[in-house]
Amino acid sequence: MGKRLLTGFLLSVLVLTVFLPLRLYAKGREANILLINSYHPGYTWSDDETDAVVDYLMKSSLDYEMYVEYMDSKRYGRKTGGEWLGRAIREKYSGKPFSAVIALDDPAYGFALENRVVFFPGVPVIFCGVSDIEPDAKNVPDNTAGAYEKVEIKGTLDLALNMHTEAERAYIITDRTFNNRLSYRELKTLEPEYSGRVEFVFLDKGHGLSFDTLFDEVESMGPGGIVFYRGFTVDNEGKSMRNEKVLSRVCALSVNPVYVTKTDELGYGALGGVLRCGKEHGKYAAEIAAAVLRGADINSFDKIKELENRSWIDMAQAKRFGVRKQNIPGGTLLLNDEPSYIKRHLSAILTAAAIVAVQAFIIVLLVFNISRRRRAEADLRARALELQEANEELKHFTYAASHDLKEPLRQIKLSVQMAAKKAPGDSAELLDNAVRAVDRLFALLNSMLSYAVIGRQDIKTELFPLKRAAAAAAACVAGMVKTKGAEIAINIPDSVMVDWNAENITFLFQNLFVNAIKFRSKLPPVIEVFYTPGGDGKEAVCGVRDNGIGIAEEYRSKVFDLFYRMHSREDYEGSGLGLAICGRIVKKYGGKIWVESEGVEGKGSVFYFTLPGVRMEKN
Repeated sequence: MGKRLLTGFLLSVLVLTVFLPLRLYAKGREANILLINSYHPGYTWSDDETDAVVDYLMKSSLDYEMYVEYMDSKRYGRKTGGEWLGRAIREKYSGKPFSAVIALDDPAYGFALENRVVFFPGVPVIFCGVSDIEPDAKNVPDNTAGAYEKVEIKGTLDLALNMHTEAERAYIITDRTFNNRLSYRELKTLEPEYSGRVEFVFLDKGHGLSFDTLFDEVESMGPGGIVFYRGFTVDNEGKSMRNEKVLSRVCALSVNPVYVTKTDELGYGALGGVLRCGKEHGKYAAEIAAAVLRGADINSFDKIKELENRSWIDMAQAKRFGVRKQNIPGGTLLLNDEPSYIKRHLSAILTAAAIVAVQAFIIVLLVFNISRRRRAEADLRARALELQEANEELKHFTYAASHDLKEPLRQIKLSVQMAAKKAPGDSAELLDNAVRAVDRLFALLNSMLSYAVIGRQDIKTELFPLKRAAAAAAACVAGMVKTKGAEIAINIPDSVMVDWNAENITFLFQNLFVNAIKFRSKLPPVIEVFYTPGGDGKEAVCGVRDNGIGIAEEYRSKVFDLFYRMHSREDYEGSGLGLAICGRIVKKYGGKIWVESEGVEGKGSVFYFTLPGVRMEKN
């Protein structure tokens, strides 16, 4: 009993010391995905698969690196493409650990399985678009899962023959590429089943066709049949051509409706078919890959999943070949479907009905509520008049209070100053503080008076140079400029004229200059006034740039509010009304004012305001 316990313990330690580090390494290593495309860029089916994989993984939260390689097997065959791919992987990815390999279509899937031990030992292989495989998953190895591509040959033939009951022949178009040879064999197997119903006509007669011969054969077809187009990208001379180009030419030359097997082949003249979708295949492969990268075991997925194919009909081509909508099987998806008369005009019908209903409702309301509305309008006018009178009284009170308080304050200041000259040391200091407090109150009253005056006065405008107003404001603060070692540069063309009140705009500039000097950085204040002309729907703008302490983002929307201060009075004196006055001046003329700043000391701020009524004069 003791030996068994000891043996179990040692085995547990062995598992933890060997397998756990490997698991931790697998989770911690860089996630690399190798996507092998069987064909070449421009081949729509595999492009759709690739796009779907990339789109799905990009939208995930996964951290990965994807590498894409093309076998080009349509144009050069599976063997040659596989040899090129093997050399590329050996040279480009030697020593690079892959977390997953995604194989698109049969050639890539075959390559991944044949070379798994050499290039991808132990790496999960995910596939899609694979048709050369047993649907019951008997030949799918472990650590492998994906989507089975079922080419609906019989389903497409049945759909076509049910809609064209008069068809006597089914013209079969395939090339000699690998997947098309599989379809050729399936068609040969199905041929006896349709005997007596329709004659199968294989255009290549089992030995391939050149492109020119194919187009000649299609053009020489007589009516009374259908065309089953499985794909034709490489002819018997080794020449290649884009599948869409070949299909477009076949559809243009054929007097019979053409049926296909892939969604990416619709829109080139084909009537329809039971179609498989490359994007759905790519998306399913990406879902498995994402789960594997998150730590899921690939063996927990179905080894093979058969994705649903759907019946599609292009109604533009159905109309061309006389297929009536009522003859199309239920559940078929319709491309280019023309809606019924009611559907086409549903918006107009609903709009007209809504208008009639609204008009009737309005008439009823008007009949019953006209007297109430008149009373409400009278009440509204009375209240508006009361509000206007209250606003005027408030403005008058603010103006009168600010103006009338100045004289008593002057007397208080004079008396305190005289007392301070005679008072002993401590008392004199207290009286000096009182004088400074009175000065602050003076400044506040002056700011309030300016704010009230701007609100009360009527605008008397004149046309004058904008540069002159900025220069006048600079002269007003010349003493402050000299004391603080500041510099003001006015870069406004002489031809810029504004139809404003000269005193208002000069006061606007003056407040912006004082603000720039007051909130200076350690550098000497440098202030620049500049002008940006309007045009193309934009308004002319004037700006004042400084190199001060800047304004943090959270304060920029508040600096034009009444009495708003970002700093304490001990750090920076002021009433908190300077920028509010600027905002009131600009808004009085129908303009806008704002500030931009990085909030970094030394980089300062830029105050912008628009200039309604600006003009340019030649002289």
